[in-house]
Amino acid sequence: MPVTLSGGMFRTFACLCTLSMLGVLSHANASTPMVATRPTVMRSPSPLQGIQRSRSILRMAPRKQTAEVPVFLMMPLDTLDPTAGKLKESSAELLPGAAALGAEGIMVDVWWGLCEQEPGIYNFDGYVDLLKQCRSLGLKVQAVMSFHACGGNIGDSVNIPIPQWVLDLEFTVPELFYRDQRGDPSREYISLSCDHLARFPGKRWAEDEEAEDSLRTALELYEDFMLAFRNATKDFARDGTLVEIQVGCGPCGELRYPSYPLAPREHYPDGWAWPGIGELQCYDRGMYLDMKEALGRDRPPIRLGAYSDAPDDAKFWTKLPNEQTLMQYLLGMLQTAGPSKYPPEHFSHPSGRAFLAWYSGRLLSHGEEVMAVARDVFGPTMRLAAKVSGIHWLRAHPSHAAEVTAGYHGSYLDAVCEILAKTRSVLDFTCFEMRDDSQPSFALSRPEGLVQSAAEAAHRAGIEFAGENALFCWQDEGSIEQIEAQCELAVRGGVVMAGFTVLRLDHWLLAPGSPQRKAMERFIANMKDLSKRKLSRSAWTRFRIGMRRAYESFMASQI
Repeated sequence: MPVTLSGGMFRTFACLCTLSMLGVLSHANASTPMVATRPTVMRSPSPLQGIQRSRSILRMAPRKQTAEVPVFLMMPLDTLDPTAGKLKESSAELLPGAAALGAEGIMVDVWWGLCEQEPGIYNFDGYVDLLKQCRSLGLKVQAVMSFHACGGNIGDSVNIPIPQWVLDLEFTVPELFYRDQRGDPSREYISLSCDHLARFPGKRWAEDEEAEDSLRTALELYEDFMLAFRNATKDFARDGTLVEIQVGCGPCGELRYPSYPLAPREHYPDGWAWPGIGELQCYDRGMYLDMKEALGRDRPPIRLGAYSDAPDDAKFWTKLPNEQTLMQYLLGMLQTAGPSKYPPEHFSHPSGRAFLAWYSGRLLSHGEEVMAVARDVFGPTMRLAAKVSGIHWLRAHPSHAAEVTAGYHGSYLDAVCEILAKTRSVLDFTCFEMRDDSQPSFALSRPEGLVQSAAEAAHRAGIEFAGENALFCWQDEGSIEQIEAQCELAVRGGVVMAGFTVLRLDHWLLAPGSPQRKAMERFIANMKDLSKRKLSRSAWTRFRIGMRRAYESFMASQI
């Protein structure tokens, strides 16, 4: 819906900008409701009023000496040639630039679909070449065991499916993939139903290479892949070049269900649209059987809505506001709730809570088992990490529906950190660059508090914390400053940060003299001493950051 600024609205907006520059208007006061930054005008009560941001204990922590947060640069998704399996020349050319920026190192996806194209036969030559070049440049490497497919998600510029010999089993192994309520499969990642199900061909990996052919479970697939990678890269682990293994535990490498796919489904061709609730992914045969055994029920709760729906009490959400006329938007604010979608009984009734606890618990058990296998493979000294998605939309709604459909229920951050503590692993989290006030009000989004809650959970569990930006943001100084602020807040609160990974390294980010390169150089320098970051930007840059934030806050409040 287009927004036209009247004279009064423009004066109000200009006043907001001025106050922001003077430091009167805080952009991240954890105790202030979202509506506090809006112009003071009379309007009808909003469903958002009264929703408070949680107060982070990190903000109340005493100031501690700021430590360095190492910065890693994420390599392109297609670092290797997908046909030859060799390091691409264009990817190798990025490495000297990464070293010149002063980065600690790089992160790279080790794609299962590229490296095990035949069962039990592994080719890591391209990654070994990458490690050699990083060693010569003094760059450290974080390797991601990417057991998921690439393609169809935000930022995916290439298509790398999981191995074809796994995909070929879809019609003979009904437990193979997660399925939604229509029966449509997600081919991004193998369902946790297969963790202990021996259905996959290929001999178990062994150093003597004398193992016999046998059917393997999904956990054995992951174990064999990691054993082969460990063997191929052990020299680099020994000399300190390979410093971390991040273990993929779900779609996009994240410990979650594929509840919000951008790619179209057969019976839902539009795919998920932000900020929809998503859908449960527990309709494959294995999940059905497990649910019946654990809960005695034949199916999940009904009337949960579709991927892009809102909870039933969000009456203003008949359509996204930018798809409505003014009259439709106003009528949507007043109308009564339509057909029930994600009704309160599903997160408040005992049977609903039992179901959600089972759904979340199965995901946690999967993550715990995968990480235990990884610790056995890589030994006690290698740093391990697991990634959790920053699902910040609908977080201010009491149902937390978008988190729940992904498998995140209750105090899930504490639960995840507890299982990671068992294997002394790092919690890697996303959306560090996002601000509450820059998100449209109808999304009920709280990214700032979510990041802080994740940091607090890691601190309570006694494990290290690491971060990433969710979306490319290196052309925006305000987003960069927000990342620095979140890292400083965590470190001041006693959180041990293992590092921050920049999404994503590209040639234009390294172009000499470009604004993006200058911003990246300043960011890396600031992360080496966060106590000095506020003095690193000119008054003009700080003014522009404040102006942009005031504008974003104003526009978000009008949606």
